[in-house]
Amino acid sequence: MRLNAPLDPIAGPVVRVTNVLDVHSQVCLVSFDYMTTGTPAIDTPGLLAIGNAWQTTLGPDFLACMSSDAFWRGFRVARLDSAVTPTAERTFAVAGFGAVAFPPLSTELAVILTRYTSIRGQHGRGRVLMPGIPNSFVTPATDPNRVNAGGLTAYNTFAVTMRTAMTVGANNWVPVISTRPIAPANVVTRANQVTSVVTRSIIGTCRRRREGRGI
Repeated sequence: MRLNAPLDPIAGPVVRVTNVLDVHSQVCLVSFDYMTTGTPAIDTPGLLAIGNAWQTTLGPDFLACMSSDAFWRGFRVARLDSAVTPTAERTFAVAGFGAVAFPPLSTELAVILTRYTSIRGQHGRGRVLMPGIPNSFVTPATDPNRVNAGGLTAYNTFAVTMRTAMTVGANNWVPVISTRPIAPANVVTRANQVTSVVTRSIIGTCRRRREGRGI
């Protein structure tokens, strides 16, 4: 039986920023967790401020990994360590389109960014699936299953940005991996800071939960 070391108890509020994208008429959700040791106001305006900071800090490098046929239509932010805090949602007045002027590969395909913490084992790592892969990021004559050098540059740049703490008011929010609560618990109680992010050059696949839903 495999025993995985648990993550550390949380040191403050934990939130999840979920980005909502449309790729080939498929809705794709890409989520990132953050924690602060400060005492910010975790209300609707406070959650929106976190989402806006994500858009400013990570948005440009995020879109640099996307086909121009993919558009980022907004975000949701929710507190994970409390069952009573509202979820904030923003739909952009003008959607953010991907920065790479080439059509995307199939929505079943995604580039995998693997995140690591200082905790060894399954609990200490996690994945981010990046949809909307521009077809210029693959060179079929060389290897149709791998991201080429130009694509790796874009994803590696975003991987560095993913490790960046966001400043919102007087509080720094650091990227973390959190442990999913086990029923009947419904709040996050353990999380660790992300220490490294690795881009997987082999293109991955993602399951479609239902018709009309990407990842």
